[in-house]
Amino acid sequence: MRRRKEKLSEYALNTGDGKIWKVSKADGAATHIVTAQGTPSRLSADGDYLYWLDSGDLKRYDVNSPAVTVLD
Repeated sequence: MRRRKEKLSEYALNTGDGKIWKVSKADGAATHIVTAQGTPSRLSADGDYLYWLDSGDLKRYDVNSPAVTVLD
């Protein structure tokens, strides 16, 4: 699993099953937030969004709402 930092949480991408997890820095509790399709890689966070590549598509997840967008 690869982890990227955000303010109160870290995010982890499990490339085996394509799930992205939010991990609390306070207690280590993990919450499944999105299942990527295909072969996700290169998870990155900027505080408001998570970004990752998924089978050639750049995807974005809004950490303030459960919206996943494919970026052009």
